[in-house]
Amino acid sequence: MHIYKNSHIRTRMNALHMRMSVHLYSKTTMGFFALVPFLILSIDPAYSCSCIDRLKDKDPAEAIEWAAENNAMIFLGTVEPSNTGRMSSVKSIWRVEKVWKGKFVDSIEVNQMHMGMCTLHFWEGDRYLVFTSKGKDGSHYTHFCSLTMRARWAQEYIEELNKIYD
Repeated sequence: MHIYKNSHIRTRMNALHMRMSVHLYSKTTMGFFALVPFLILSIDPAYSCSCIDRLKDKDPAEAIEWAAENNAMIFLGTVEPSNTGRMSSVKSIWRVEKVWKGKFVDSIEVNQMHMGMCTLHFWEGDRYLVFTSKGKDGSHYTHFCSLTMRARWAQEYIEELNKIYD
């Protein structure tokens, strides 16, 4: 009789556990489906990092022609160490190797024009082909939609610049 009583309790406990699990599952599922319309209606539009006229998608000769007309300075340079850490997305100092457009300087400070999450990040010690515009205060700045890129990816653009300026 003792064995029967324990199995009976065990059976009742299992049944209770099953009912609680189903009840909990159905409440959770109902709660989730009740939130779905709210989640769909409250979604903000997503913005990607895109430019109206993507220069990097154009033929290098066409892109360089446009960039040469619309930038104050075009140079090849290396990001100098700074006190901001290994990577800078606000302001950076450059050791200039070659200038295609603009006045040659040994080094230059370039500001970053912020475009939300679409910001260029420059790594100290890396070489870049840099396209800058000039602000009203005379400072140079670059931005995500310029042709600024790492030198190792810019070989076709550098060849086009050499054709135009050398």
